Amino acid sequence: MTGTSLVGADSGEFTIDSGGGAFTLAPGETRDVAISFRPTGLGAKGATFRVVSDDPDEGVLDVALSGTGIEAPTGGLEIVLEEVSTGGSTASAQVATSGALTAVSGDTYLAAIATKKTTGAIDVTGLGLAWTPVVSQCGGRNQTGIEVWMAQGTPSGSGPVTATLASAPSNAVIVVTRYSGVASVGNVASGNTMGESGPCDGGIDTDTYSLILGTAVADAVVYSAAALRTKAHEPGPGWTEHAEVHQGDGGGTAGAAVMDRKFTTPTTATVNGTFSSTVDWAVVALELQPVTTLTVRPGAPGKDTKNDDPAIPASTLGGEPSAGAMGHSPDELALLATRPNPFRHAVTIEYRLPAATAVELAVYDVTGRLVRRLVSGVEPAGVREIRWNGRDDYSRLVASGVYFVKMQSGTKVRLRRLILAR
Repeated sequence: MTGTSLVGADSGEFTIDSGGGAFTLAPGETRDVAISFRPTGLGAKGATFRVVSDDPDEGVLDVALSGTGIEAPTGGLEIVLEEVSTGGSTASAQVATSGALTAVSGDTYLAAIATKKTTGAIDVTGLGLAWTPVVSQCGGRNQTGIEVWMAQGTPSGSGPVTATLASAPSNAVIVVTRYSGVASVGNVASGNTMGESGPCDGGIDTDTYSLILGTAVADAVVYSAAALRTKAHEPGPGWTEHAEVHQGDGGGTAGAAVMDRKFTTPTTATVNGTFSSTVDWAVVALELQPVTTLTVRPGAPGKDTKNDDPAIPASTLGGEPSAGAMGHSPDELALLATRPNPFRHAVTIEYRLPAATAVELAVYDVTGRLVRRLVSGVEPAGVREIRWNGRDDYSRLVASGVYFVKMQSGTKVRLRRLILAR
């Protein structure tokens, strides 16, 4: 191949990171080419990756590229649903997910457990984490019930999640979700056909539900789980259902549905949905509050960083970020892209400053301990970037895990999560 290039109206938004240029391929050989997308504006972007061959039978090969520029979050960490796993059991005092949950330090795991009839969980285990009950609710006729347990911390390893029940119900189901960016659980609510926190008898079956939950902070995500037995579930307007699972047949069936919705400002949220026909149901909801600040613990005193990693230029290690592609002053302080993420050897951190200002940019571990100070001082306006090579202030390699990059300018703080996977 005589060369590679990027062509098209938005070719400047894409970069050939590796594998480009002139190269030779024998018959049957392949070559990996890494291309990154770094939009300088919002909306759909497109370009073409062109490979020119000196083989008259091949000529020019064009590969279409596309991407969409979106507004980067400028507050704390955004809460993101990362993973869902479900499972069911029949006539057993245990119910477990059929698949393994990924172990990620700092993420929040929620286990929703529904049974027929109502049978409470006495323990939840998995991932080497300590699980605690958050909220539970029986149906208005006690034909079903739903409860949610939570775990946070540093998992010992990936694996299934198992709930142990007080007795063996006809059937049971479990839905475990993993969220990133959650600081804590705020307000909770529950209800059945008898109303908010309704009792376990005296109810009548209905095919709709509506529950009120007040959110206390900005950018909260309300998580909701419903026990619905044999019926199908339809979330209310604005809600996204992520899982619906049933176990068993006929009147002995257990079922659960999990959904969520983001609320950008504190509000009174209506948690609602419908069922395919009338049923004895139970619903719980809880407010997931995002990480907005990072409590910093004192680390080891800083020292001049020695560059013993020849793969990364010394100029990227000390706090001398290079100017970005956008030469104008942006409107808002922001942490932009971190790429790649997860990363193995080095990560590029991009940020923007609306004006020349004093800024601190540093990496912390999940306990809030300072790992590496990247930038400290007055920086000019514009989009800038710096690379972190996965080493601390003593140039020692740090362990795989979750880290936070924190940018602070005056009273304004921005956070992003990094995952180092060596």
